[in-house]
Amino acid sequence: MKGMAQLLELRRKGYKPACAYVFDDSSWLFQVHADEWHQQGNSFDHGQLYAHIQLDETDSPERIDFRPLTGLEVHLMGYRSDERTIRLYEAIKRSGPQILAAPISNAVKIFTKETGDDLFPNR
Repeated sequence: MKGMAQLLELRRKGYKPACAYVFDDSSWLFQVHADEWHQQGNSFDHGQLYAHIQLDETDSPERIDFRPLTGLEVHLMGYRSDERTIRLYEAIKRSGPQILAAPISNAVKIFTKETGDDLFPNR
């Protein structure tokens, strides 16, 4: 896993990123973003930071500490399988994000603190 240590450090200092992207993919581009997301803010959004967390295939969804995602808007991109994406979704949901969105093959799962879980089928 990459990117979570930087998020944890910033959260301990009281900083809350605009949102967090969690990528369940081992591609080089996601690794680079996860290593460097905290170094420079988004120039199109007044310098806000957007956390990028990259998960490895060997990371077990149930064993990852997702507490740094508490209170954040989280976008989960699970590229390995729907089953694993749902496991990650449930694990992240337990950390208490403000909103959590995760596309799966036939729908988008969305959780909010106000409404709980919703499933929006693809048309």
